[in-house]
Amino acid sequence: MHRSSALRFLTAALAFGVTVPSLGAQSHTYHIRSKILGEERTFHVNLPPNYSVARQRYQVTYLLDGHLKAFFDLAVASAGYDITTGGPHEFAIPPQIVVGVEQKQRSVDLGSNQEAFDRFLAEELVPYIDKEFRTVPYRTLIGHSLGGRFALFTACRNPGMFPAIIAISPGVGDSTGFKAITDCLRRDFTANRTVLRQLVLTAGDQEGRLYAATVRLRDFVRDSAPPI
Repeated sequence: MHRSSALRFLTAALAFGVTVPSLGAQSHTYHIRSKILGEERTFHVNLPPNYSVARQRYQVTYLLDGHLKAFFDLAVASAGYDITTGGPHEFAIPPQIVVGVEQKQRSVDLGSNQEAFDRFLAEELVPYIDKEFRTVPYRTLIGHSLGGRFALFTACRNPGMFPAIIAISPGVGDSTGFKAITDCLRRDFTANRTVLRQLVLTAGDQEGRLYAATVRLRDFVRDSAPPI
């Protein structure tokens, strides 16, 4: 499997509404008591088909705004693309565990209290998933709009936690937000030049300001990221 191709397909599916039926997948809702956030939080886990009888370990995709069923279902269907087609495909993605993380107050979790929520992911939720399920350390974090902005900052705060970031229409349209994320990424590129990661940016061309900011951010990453 070519990870870049897989990420491109998953991004396209999430951004443009490609519908792929999921076969035999199983989803469950879990709750975890967070000491960092001081409250119980809810998340949803979708396991690949045959997880109960297989012995392999799986990559994990974490989806912000996981309480949005249509978004969660689309991520699950996209993650199972090579299974549903019945054979190898140019854009095939290996079976994934998909974790949909609910937001109680979106503007708080992904905005004013984002550093605490980032710690919740890194120090509580990810270790829980790794303990309870058969995982490998390759993780993808997906966020849309404010969640996309959060995901980009997470790449700076925890460089090795999510080797792959998919930021869909990230909320960096204003000059202050754009400067904040580019300063963050520039520091990260300098400090972690040997960390291999994948960053996917996408935005609809009818979103005006967000689209223009995403193109500027793409150009910044292309020009500033360490060479592979």
